[in-house]
Amino acid sequence: MNETIQSMDILVRILEYQFIPKLMVSAAIIVVLGLVRWIILRTVNNYSKEARIRYNWRKWTTHVGFLLSAVLIISVWFREFSSVLTFLGLLSAGIAIALREPVVNFFGWMFLLWRKPFSVGDRIKIGDDIGDVIDIRIFQFSVMEVGAWVNSDQYTGRIIDIPNGKVFTHQQYNYTKQFPLIWNELSFRVTFESNTEKVKQLILEALGNEKLNVSNEYIEQLKNVVEDYVVYSPSVEPSVFFKVVENGIQFTFRYLCKFNERRITEQVIWEHIIASVKSEKEVKFAYPTQRFVAGIDSTSHQSNFMSSI
Repeated sequence: MNETIQSMDILVRILEYQFIPKLMVSAAIIVVLGLVRWIILRTVNNYSKEARIRYNWRKWTTHVGFLLSAVLIISVWFREFSSVLTFLGLLSAGIAIALREPVVNFFGWMFLLWRKPFSVGDRIKIGDDIGDVIDIRIFQFSVMEVGAWVNSDQYTGRIIDIPNGKVFTHQQYNYTKQFPLIWNELSFRVTFESNTEKVKQLILEALGNEKLNVSNEYIEQLKNVVEDYVVYSPSVEPSVFFKVVENGIQFTFRYLCKFNERRITEQVIWEHIIASVKSEKEVKFAYPTQRFVAGIDSTSHQSNFMSSI
């Protein structure tokens, strides 16, 4: 009995000797890294007022702090391994087999940090989802949804959480990477009798509204894109085209606007064009119509036509 008590006492002492110091070191690691992160964020917040910069620093310090604390704590608790890397290798192999989807999402997160196909604040389309990226996490990224039942590029109020692994299996369309402007196109039809030169003039006047002017800074960004990639230098000036269609002449015009101002610019343009067409006698909107000619017997007309054949 005494021997059993002595053995248990020795075991308790060994556990206390091993457990308590390691626990204290682990707590010290967490406290020190947390303090360093707090100091860094306070410094960034004092020197920068931009929400995106603050967000990036907050996310980076969180991720780096988590990885550092994990490696350091593992090295404290598992010294019997010849190397921490050996332990991490065995652990990652087991996780890869048991948890495929989370592993794919984790590597998707690494891909997002490394290649940066999109960043927080970008407007993207991935699969059938369109929205502004508001957060990127280890396993998911979140977008504020745009479109859906809202018939325009405006928010629906829903937030979509998308697995990071989707970047490996779906195409990504970025509306804002390096160049925050898009080309927008509108069209309408006028009658064959309308004055086409007048119509072009009305459209160019509408596109010349000062509310539609884009900053020269964005134009310079477009030039940088042309220099960095194999892209033919596109025209940044508004363009007007027209063609003959079945019930009139269709005018199509394109112009540059910010990715989140398409609906606003369309409103400005249509207000000007509708008001101008109403006041212009030589321009009339075209729409599907039917014409009936009175005084002709359709039956006799058809028989005469068939006999002539």
